[in-house]
Amino acid sequence: MTSGQSAIAGTLYQGWNYAQDSFKDGTGGNGAFEIYGIAVHQQGDQITVGINANTGAGGWYDRVSSRLLDGHIGWGDLIFDFSGVQYGLRFATKSNSGVSELGLYTGITTKDLTVENDGWESLQAHNNGSGKHNSLGDFKSSEMSYYTDKRNAPVVMASGTKVANDNFQALGKAELGALGLDFSGAFGVANNILGSQTFGFTFTRTADMLGDFVASLFFECINDGIAIKGNLAENPVIPQTEVPEPTSIVSLALIGLALSGGLKKRMQAA
Repeated sequence: MTSGQSAIAGTLYQGWNYAQDSFKDGTGGNGAFEIYGIAVHQQGDQITVGINANTGAGGWYDRVSSRLLDGHIGWGDLIFDFSGVQYGLRFATKSNSGVSELGLYTGITTKDLTVENDGWESLQAHNNGSGKHNSLGDFKSSEMSYYTDKRNAPVVMASGTKVANDNFQALGKAELGALGLDFSGAFGVANNILGSQTFGFTFTRTADMLGDFVASLFFECINDGIAIKGNLAENPVIPQTEVPEPTSIVSLALIGLALSGGLKKRMQAA
């Protein structure tokens, strides 16, 4: 798949689930807001997410702009949607998220931040302005009714309940590569075609984060965004070795002694 083509849903590559965004639908910032791909990996209850883009986890700065409240446009929160039940993951240290601590949240509400970040008034406005190559990862431009102009993109959490012991940890490119993340191999393009920044994070899911999901991620200005379709499986049940009861152990020991005694008698008779 080459630059500018529509994304293919559900690309599985070496244990990771990838979504590829259009390489030409980011707007503003001289390409800074281009998102190339996102990937999700499950190892039991541990979920790892990798992101490739032209802006790192720290966001984008434009201190000369009078249209930005803080001179900064950050990443939104990653929003997981399991058939209408939503979970949020704040990973950016600097953002306008409504929750303060990094990590996983349940019982969330979401909000749009485009006014504060000099962004598009709606996702539909972004689609109209970004040209014919626009996509949203696993959603082609013709399939974006999931996020309509009447439902502003869920950029960040407005509120939520922090999950205790979620084991959230930010990860860099090398750490993700050691876990098998490979956007170049998954997308079939050279590394120099991809975004300049690869980063991500890992966390422990809650027990009810199970089954099919859509996860979405936007810049606070929605100059670009991406969504990925996937499935989190239930942990496999590992059969346990049956431990013999004490009476069984005694019986086996008596049988062993009897056999040993018989062997000694036969040796003496010989």
